[in-house]
Amino acid sequence: METKYHLRPDGSTGVCHAVLNACPYGGDENHFSDRKSARRAFEEQNNSFTNRQVKDQILEERYFERMAKSMGDKARILKYLPPVTAGANPPKILDVGAGGGEFAKLLQDEGYEVTALDANEDAVDRMLYKYNDLKVVKALANHAHDLGEDLYDSVVCSSILHEVYSYGDDVHRMGHISSLKRATESFYKALKPGGKLLIRDGVKPVNWDDPAEIEMLPGHENHMVQKYLDMCPFSNGKAYGEQGSKIQLTNTGGKKWVGNLQSCMEFAYTYTWGEGSYPRETQELYTPLTLNEYRDLLSETGFEVEESFSYLQEGYPLNLNDKIRLTKNGEPVQWPDSNAVWVARKPLE
Repeated sequence: METKYHLRPDGSTGVCHAVLNACPYGGDENHFSDRKSARRAFEEQNNSFTNRQVKDQILEERYFERMAKSMGDKARILKYLPPVTAGANPPKILDVGAGGGEFAKLLQDEGYEVTALDANEDAVDRMLYKYNDLKVVKALANHAHDLGEDLYDSVVCSSILHEVYSYGDDVHRMGHISSLKRATESFYKALKPGGKLLIRDGVKPVNWDDPAEIEMLPGHENHMVQKYLDMCPFSNGKAYGEQGSKIQLTNTGGKKWVGNLQSCMEFAYTYTWGEGSYPRETQELYTPLTLNEYRDLLSETGFEVEESFSYLQEGYPLNLNDKIRLTKNGEPVQWPDSNAVWVARKPLE
């Protein structure tokens, strides 16, 4: 007998063991020969992916390796999750932008009821292959509430909101703050009253527009800066997004480049991952908003922001030490904070 997969309303799939006309998820029109066909039908039904630039992108192995290596840093947000209590229903967690699924699986193993959401088909297929007991859904961040409103105890966003900004959603393509607003509004709807949104992502420094200079050190050449500028949709005169270019770097002779602080850090933090990561990493603006701009966005959505702080992820200076020197007014300076955490609560009704 041929295996059939039914499509559930939330976009997840499962092997159907019922006679089709007795299946609670519908008849022939809602059953498919494989999971990929079922998910494609879900996308078409919900018209969720028409403008997502990376919807058909095949993610390289290095992308998933990088996501896995950031697991230690993601642990910063674990303490903000509700406790798992013996004898009680496990807290429901939505992991948005789950990538390779390592963090979602970690949470599941700790006793949480986890849904892993990602917009990329390659990521979804990888999670389904690696973790057959993990609930995986393909959807854009601004459709999180389609899985259910007032449903989750926590929504976790680890290094995904800068991608929402960079790639857009099914309304705007690239570089629109409104994409972030639609995503946070969706998270708000998906959370139970009293539930928490936990964000870990890149952060723009307050003094982002201060003049700064980078110098490529021996063994690291100018063409890597120029290649970054050529590939980055947010650089040097390209008119992407609502505010146009954000990255401005100019060669001043030798191996020195001048721009503002944000431009210098965006290039440097991308360069840490190597030239092989350029096809994807150059397409993303890691630091679209400052710490307080994110706080304001969350407050405008209706959240009560309980905590926020920025920090420099230790891997960046260690990796950049022999590659790039950052200076201001000719004097070496420390790299600015790269990441931040925001903890926001949906008010009780």
